[in-house]
Amino acid sequence: MTTEGNVRHRFDRSVDQLFELVTSPDFLKRRAEAAGEKNVVVTVDLDGGRMRIRIERDLERNLPGFMKKIFNPTSHLVDVQSWDTSGEVKFSDWTVEVKGQKRFDIRGRMSLAPAAGGGCDYSESFRVTVGIPLVGGKVEKYVVGETESSIRDQLLFTGKELGAARG
Repeated sequence: MTTEGNVRHRFDRSVDQLFELVTSPDFLKRRAEAAGEKNVVVTVDLDGGRMRIRIERDLERNLPGFMKKIFNPTSHLVDVQSWDTSGEVKFSDWTVEVKGQKRFDIRGRMSLAPAAGGGCDYSESFRVTVGIPLVGGKVEKYVVGETESSIRDQLLFTGKELGAARG
């Protein structure tokens, strides 16, 4: 079973301005720490028209009762983003690995595209697959909800950063 999610947002900045921010190691670390994540390490590798970003961090969640017996409330996450930096639309395929949890598959695609009338359309779609008998679908729905909430929080943080950058 697989459960999907999608988040869209419009920024009043250009694709290039948003791309520069969301691929900045300093910004990514501040954003993760603002979300309560600990031990955040961000690395960026450039290879021609491709950029690879790796974000490692520890995240503690207040898990619902049905998940407490299966999962540790503190997880070590490894997020890998592979950006195609050529062209006016920027794309990133990404995965999130939950260390010690082989039964999770979380992957998605993010895009930054010029918006009609100016600005940038941000879109992020993802899918979660959890290979745990009986409760896998319930866990997927929880993870999709948490992921969507996290992306929306990241977008709010990004908007505040962009607003602060104006002055």
